[in-house]
Amino acid sequence: MEYTSTNIQTVQKIQWGISKNLKQKQQWYSKLEDIQAALELLESSVDQHLLLEAQTNLVQLQQELEQETIVNLLSDPCDQHGAYLTITAGVSDQETDAWANALLQIYYLWATTHLYKVSLFDTAKSDITKVKYILQIQGRYVYGYLKSEQGIHTRIVRISPKNGQGKRLTCSNTI
Repeated sequence: MEYTSTNIQTVQKIQWGISKNLKQKQQWYSKLEDIQAALELLESSVDQHLLLEAQTNLVQLQQELEQETIVNLLSDPCDQHGAYLTITAGVSDQETDAWANALLQIYYLWATTHLYKVSLFDTAKSDITKVKYILQIQGRYVYGYLKSEQGIHTRIVRISPKNGQGKRLTCSNTI
């Protein structure tokens, strides 16, 4: 096998990843041992400060493990990238437009809450007739989080805020 700079860089990336992973697992194990030692001390005497410290460490460890689980689930190389999200309306009327706008607000709020960069593209002047909105969301793992957000939202029954008679209406949109 011929050693090229690409092969060497690949091996170095793998070594770095393994080293980082090992250090993280050692930190978790150390934190777990500290929590276990604190619990053993608490069995013999009640110390509020020690109890609070053990609870804080346990919550922090749980959050770190949950985050690691999510990252492991998003292991496809594409999962780490940003995404384009399109919202289309099957039939363009007042109700489907209102529902498309509600979906836009939901996804925009989700993206900004996660501190992702969001850009809204104007589709009114484009050749794409049924597309109501296109969101470009940039950030780490955006595609991984959103890849299952696809399909047609059909037969959504709701009371329209624009209808004064309080009638139930149905509409459908596609993501």
